[in-house]
Amino acid sequence: MKRLLISLGILLVFAGCKDNLLFSDPSLQGRLNDEYVWRATSFSATVVSDTITVIGYRGNNVLLIKIPATAIGDYGLNSNSIASIGFVQDGMTYSTLNNGSNGLGEKSDGNIDLKEYNTEEKYIAGEFWFTGYSVDGTSSVNFNIGRIFRVPIVPSAP
Repeated sequence: MKRLLISLGILLVFAGCKDNLLFSDPSLQGRLNDEYVWRATSFSATVVSDTITVIGYRGNNVLLIKIPATAIGDYGLNSNSIASIGFVQDGMTYSTLNNGSNGLGEKSDGNIDLKEYNTEEKYIAGEFWFTGYSVDGTSSVNFNIGRIFRVPIVPSAP
């Protein structure tokens, strides 16, 4: 009986987790606006002049991540940073290079944590989160719990 109660308790703990991210190898995904998990159906990474560009598509939505180096580590995001993330949803473009303009001083922000740059197996991995704004600064988008998991590095177009 004691084992049954312990097992039931463990099951309830794991059932209560709300991450809801899907796990697959490889993947590009994140929680969009705290509403649902956005998951790219196709994705790839390219490296040109030590700049990593990750792009993911889901229908008409596009997620574009630019990392200005191949070194493992954190890359902060704001309207003045070289690293950036852009997202196109329903024809609206959002970017960490834009700030809000509603008078509240809203700034784009975020972080990209490059955890793996594997040149032998040709993939990258990491985590990200960001808040980006439309060009006019009146609309925003937010991703959190973003995952770049073993996204393949493909040759860049000539």
